[in-house]
Amino acid sequence: MSATIFVAQTGDFVYHSLAFETYKEWIREAFEANDPVTLKVFEPVEQGFHNRLYLDELDETDYCYFWGRLLAQDRRMEQRLRENPGLKKHVAFWNEILDCLHEDDRMRIARNDYT
Repeated sequence: MSATIFVAQTGDFVYHSLAFETYKEWIREAFEANDPVTLKVFEPVEQGFHNRLYLDELDETDYCYFWGRLLAQDRRMEQRLRENPGLKKHVAFWNEILDCLHEDDRMRIARNDYT
């Protein structure tokens, strides 16, 4: 199995559209099996970007879809948190995902450059 995390540039907020625990487990299993984990970034097609544009094209047993930006990787996160405290819950969501992975796995994600 492989895990592909699809993210979309939607501004300064992170949204997740699928069950967190299930997809976190898929990511963990893919890493443990040394299967590929890919990050892909999409620009919104229009202002009303909707996750169904991509979910319909995916096999939900093999792919992990998240809607939003990976703010946990953003160097400017500290400044954004000061300006918008409401982002904390979104950052916590991504930190939970990163915390479930080993350090070398997090580095594999970082090296992917979201492409």
